[in-house]
Amino acid sequence: MEVCVQGRATGSSSQTREERRRGRGAPTTGPVPEDTTVVPEVTQKRGWSRFFLLVRRSRAPWLRILVAVGVIYWMTRFSVSATEPASQLLTGDVSVENVTLFIELTLAATLLMLVSGVLTDYLTAVTNRNLRTSLWKHMLRLPLSSFDRTPPTELLSRLTNDVANIGGWLVQTLVTATTIIMAVSMAGQRLMAANLDPILIWVAVAGLPIQWFIGWAFGRLMYVFSRNLTTEGARTTVSLAERLVNIPLIKSFSAMDRETERVNGALDKLYKANTRMGFGITAMTPIKTLGSLAMDLPVLILGISLVGADSMDVQGWVSYWMLSSVIQAAGSPVLSLWVGAKSVQGGTARLGAIFETEIETGGDVAPVTAAPEVAFSDVHFAYGDNPALRGLTHTFRPGTCTAIVGPSGGGKSTLIALAQRLYVPTAGELTVDGVEVSQYRLEEYRRGTGSVPQGATALEGTVRENLLYGLRSTVGDDELSAMMDRVCGPDLLANLPDGLDTVVGDTGVQLSPGQQQHLLLTRMLLEPHPVLLLDEPTASLDPVAAQRAMTAVREVASDATVLIVAHTPAAVAVADAVVVVEEGRVTAAGAVRDLAQTNPYVRSLVEGDHA
Repeated sequence: MEVCVQGRATGSSSQTREERRRGRGAPTTGPVPEDTTVVPEVTQKRGWSRFFLLVRRSRAPWLRILVAVGVIYWMTRFSVSATEPASQLLTGDVSVENVTLFIELTLAATLLMLVSGVLTDYLTAVTNRNLRTSLWKHMLRLPLSSFDRTPPTELLSRLTNDVANIGGWLVQTLVTATTIIMAVSMAGQRLMAANLDPILIWVAVAGLPIQWFIGWAFGRLMYVFSRNLTTEGARTTVSLAERLVNIPLIKSFSAMDRETERVNGALDKLYKANTRMGFGITAMTPIKTLGSLAMDLPVLILGISLVGADSMDVQGWVSYWMLSSVIQAAGSPVLSLWVGAKSVQGGTARLGAIFETEIETGGDVAPVTAAPEVAFSDVHFAYGDNPALRGLTHTFRPGTCTAIVGPSGGGKSTLIALAQRLYVPTAGELTVDGVEVSQYRLEEYRRGTGSVPQGATALEGTVRENLLYGLRSTVGDDELSAMMDRVCGPDLLANLPDGLDTVVGDTGVQLSPGQQQHLLLTRMLLEPHPVLLLDEPTASLDPVAAQRAMTAVREVASDATVLIVAHTPAAVAVADAVVVVEEGRVTAAGAVRDLAQTNPYVRSLVEGDHA
């Protein structure tokens, strides 16, 4: 149940922990730095291909959409049919039969419009749910490097805001496009059946290009407003999230006024972006009205001239005008669709880019079941342009426990991350029992590797739920309690208010960092693993607790290949061998006793200078 969204895996334990909790690398001492959050820009290439990609990923409920289309068909048919009795009413035919027919058609169209609206809202909710589910599933399978490049809060915005906007627009596009096609088709058929002069039909459709041009121009403007609003919203979210996580730091420096001013700056930019977007949405209504007026004027002028010349009776002209209005009204939804398309274009590109990112893959080799040899051969790795490993070479022998030590930022945590297959070497070879690590089945390989990541925390839930998280076997309360007592001592569980049912809070906030590390170590030992990877597993424990926990690890996992990144004597004391990693390379390796005599860094650890 760890929160292990890793950024740079190198660096001091406290700094890396905060980097991971906040999603980006930022210092953990001194005042919070100036807000230089950069929200990644996404190019607008392959717009239509990404649109159809999202349609596929949304797993739209096509059967229910067909039901909605059927409702729209009959709604449109009743609406168009109502133009005939309406024109007769307007020209004085108020017979009971005509009035009854008009009321029946109008009520039927209105009822179906209500049903259509309910179906549209329902289909939007279903599409949003399906798209979020698909996106979340895909995001969980992305390489960890994808999360290094983009702040978690930015991805959260994609999962919530962008999906809501795009899902609603996808459904509205299907519904509105269907309505437009049917309305124009039915009204056009009635106009053609009336044997009207071709010029009347041309006049009825002549205004459509005007509205479409207005929509094209206005849509481009709305795209600029929408992109700016989305960008400022994401930046504000990232900024607020970082500061909320660092509330203790802000208070310790009494920087509340400073942070208020800085966040107010971000909120002011968001306010301005919202204002521009609101102006655009408000301005669209009168623009649409003017466009409709520009379409109606030729019909009205032509009608007056034809009726005045006795070339058409009033009822015929009214009927023609109402049918042409149905056709011309199709221009307004087209405008809205285009403006909507431009408004969600940025979100479409961002979600499409996530879906286009290749997910992690593995090979077809079954993972090892016994303690293996883990060998690094001239391994290189870099986080972007920052090299972390520079030709690291070392072989960890099967069934041994090795302490990996060295100065902060030397590449120790990166070594552990590569061994767990969280990253892939940029050069060199990493093998497990002689097989390149990428050839193993990925998920099975990771499940077979027990780990305690650096800075990992518990997730919301109970102590029991945290201990059982990810386990494949059934473990009873007696086993949980016995293992906790062995790793943590008898006092920890006894002092919890509700024992195993104690709620730990969001990210384990109700537990101390040391208690959380105890839980993670306990869970790792509840199932056997051929490989154990521990990254500063006792950083938050006092010396006595650290010694007890490390002794339990050695006793329970005596047959495993164990790699421990350590800065404390307790981890070094239980190791068979020690490896010193500096500047991305192994600079010394051997038995703990031997290196303690020859290597100053190892000697200082053994003697407790780093405790």
